[in-house]
Amino acid sequence: MNKISCRNHFWGGFVLFLLISVNQVIASFPEEYNQAVKQFQSAKTRQDYELTAATFIHLAHRPDAGMLKANCIYWEGECWFALKDYLRALMTFERVLLIPKSNKEEDARYKVALCYARLNWVQTARWEFSRFMRDFPSSRHIKSIKIELDKLSKEINK
Repeated sequence: MNKISCRNHFWGGFVLFLLISVNQVIASFPEEYNQAVKQFQSAKTRQDYELTAATFIHLAHRPDAGMLKANCIYWEGECWFALKDYLRALMTFERVLLIPKSNKEEDARYKVALCYARLNWVQTARWEFSRFMRDFPSSRHIKSIKIELDKLSKEINK
């Protein structure tokens, strides 16, 4: 083999290696995402939720996250919410709303309002819940929102 064919052989093999590596990364992202969701669902301790949040942060920053990036950020917010770190959860759910055409918009908007309620920011929570009911009148969250609004009304009347 001469120098040119050796060089071409090397670069051809290198390109093939990169293509295989990229395909493995792309193929494994949904699997890693699904595993992280299962990790969240089985979390019991503070450490479990913090580890799961770190996993979702990592996944959201991957270049192959694609349409699941908003989902990863949303689930990170769920971890902070489960830990009662409502301010951090609020900021995380707000980041979901910055992603255009997110399939987690409705759930993130609901959680934003719920975070305001848990933080006892009553007027803002009421406004967010009302806006949610206007924007998503047939949402599965409507019943829960009405219960939350009732609690907030009782809080105001104390």
